[in-house]
Amino acid sequence: MKKRLCYIDCLKGFAILLVVIGHVFDGYINAGMYSEHSIFMCSVYNLIYSFHMPLFFIISGYVFRVAYFKDDHTTKPSLKSQIYNVTAIYIIFSILFGLFKIVCGRFTNNSIAFTDLLLIWMKPITPYWYLYVLLFFYIIFSSKAILKLPMYIPLIVCVILSCCGGLIPESSGNYFSVQHFCLSIALLISMHYQ
Repeated sequence: MKKRLCYIDCLKGFAILLVVIGHVFDGYINAGMYSEHSIFMCSVYNLIYSFHMPLFFIISGYVFRVAYFKDDHTTKPSLKSQIYNVTAIYIIFSILFGLFKIVCGRFTNNSIAFTDLLLIWMKPITPYWYLYVLLFFYIIFSSKAILKLPMYIPLIVCVILSCCGGLIPESSGNYFSVQHFCLSIALLISMHYQ
C-alpha cells in the first residue's frame, strides 16, 4: 500500500466540510429558516462558494495525476477501473437521491420529476454534477491524443473555455453540465500538466 499524503487528506476533509456547511446554509436560506441569521448565512455561503469547487478540482487534478499516470506520462491500467467506479457511483447515487426527492418532494426546496432520473446521462441532478464532470475529465485525460499535445495548447483552449463558462445561460448550460465543465476545465488541466 502506498503512503498517503496527509496534507491532501486534510485538504479534502476541509473541502468536504465546506460543502456540507454550504449546502446546509443554502437549504436554510432557500427555505426561509432562521431569517434572523440570514445575513450571516449568506455571507458564509458566498465565501465558501467563492473557492470550494476550484479547490476540489485542484485536489482532484493533483490526485488524478499521482494515482493514474506513470513517470513516462502514460496512464496506468487502474484508470479504466476508476472510470467504471465513478460511473457506477454517479448512477447509483443519482437514482437513489432522485427517488428520495420524488417521494419526499413536498418536503424539499427543489423537487424533481421521474423524467429527471431518465435524463441523468445528459443532465445531472444538481448535487451530482461534480461526479458527472469529473467522469468526463477522466475520459478526456485517458486519451492518448490529449497526452501527446504540447502543454500550452490544452491550457490555452481550457482557459478560453473556462472564461466562456460564465457566459453560458444556466438553462442550456445544465445539459451535459456544459457550464460546470467549462468553469472547471482550466483548473483540472493545469493540475494535469504539472
